[in-house]
Amino acid sequence: MRRARAIRVALLLVALAGAGCAAAPPSTPSLSPLRAAEPTRAVGGATTQKPILACTQPPAPVRDIIARKFYTDAANSLPDPAIIAANRDSLKPLNDFSAQVQKLAENALLSGNPTPARCAVTWLAAWAKGDAMLGRMEEAVQAGYERKWQLVALALPYLMIRDIPTVCPSDNADCMAINRWFVTLAAAVQPPYEDARRSRPSNTSARNNHQNWAGAAVMLAAIAANDRALFDWAAQRFRYGLAEIQDDGTLPLEVARGRRAAHYHSFALAPLLIMAEELRANGIALTPADQDRLKRLADRVRLDLADPGFMAAKAGVAQESSLLANGKIGSDRLIWAEAWYDLSRDPAVVPLLAPNRPLSVRSFGGTWTLFFGAALP
Repeated sequence: MRRARAIRVALLLVALAGAGCAAAPPSTPSLSPLRAAEPTRAVGGATTQKPILACTQPPAPVRDIIARKFYTDAANSLPDPAIIAANRDSLKPLNDFSAQVQKLAENALLSGNPTPARCAVTWLAAWAKGDAMLGRMEEAVQAGYERKWQLVALALPYLMIRDIPTVCPSDNADCMAINRWFVTLAAAVQPPYEDARRSRPSNTSARNNHQNWAGAAVMLAAIAANDRALFDWAAQRFRYGLAEIQDDGTLPLEVARGRRAAHYHSFALAPLLIMAEELRANGIALTPADQDRLKRLADRVRLDLADPGFMAAKAGVAQESSLLANGKIGSDRLIWAEAWYDLSRDPAVVPLLAPNRPLSVRSFGGTWTLFFGAALP
């Protein structure tokens, strides 16, 4: 990995010398260090004082991921409860780890105290040095899905705290180990979503929401390690994801998910918005065409929350409810609105945000209200 990166750097220097060190085009600021989107800390307005979490010893690194495909029908819309439960048990150590890293990172942001952030780095470094999630993948496809979601769940909160003074000074061995680990995980995520896989009609996961999540995971890892090649690969997945959005805001491969079509539209939108936030942080603004495509999808997701009748007709089957047992819409169906409002200031999503903040989903990286949430009117 180090040798490949050194070769890329050498080639870049040769190209610059041959071009008389001409400036890169404005649309590709390749010579600038990659930057992470900065946390907005929208929870409670200004920084909220919170008790400081104690720093406990991290659990032993989990190298193997064991997870089975849990859908039983051709549309991948009917889950098997027994398999869901078995996956929940096998993935619990991974999910508990990412949940605690998020709690520590968010505690640092809310309290203004860097101590929990340094603890989060200690936890991440322990798993990085133990090659966590780089062992046996069983079943390979579903375990691979889980790995990319875990990468998002860990890399997003890490980037939100990394630039806090004293957390990751330039010579910090723990942070360098984390960055290398994220790059190794990103390299493991990439193969199923390469261009050659996209050309196979049967390989729908290379073009649906999974592609978007792979792009988000790899982009976050790229920013952590300042790896431009990974960043550019992820940015292309963002472009591919936008191209899937139809004029009516639907995603054909998510419409095909039957009773879960509306759910998977919001699930596909979230990683696109993570990438849009990170692209903007690196001086790559959404074009009007990009904004229009994202707005079509955001509008579709928002309208389906109020009335899934359109999606039911499109998918040919009634949609599952977005409501929890308490009668509220689940955070996983609303969290995208934080980043969308930050990017667009679309007033249509304010009624979704105002009564439901803070919005947090572990597998999406934590509390987006804290990371991306903008002040509401």
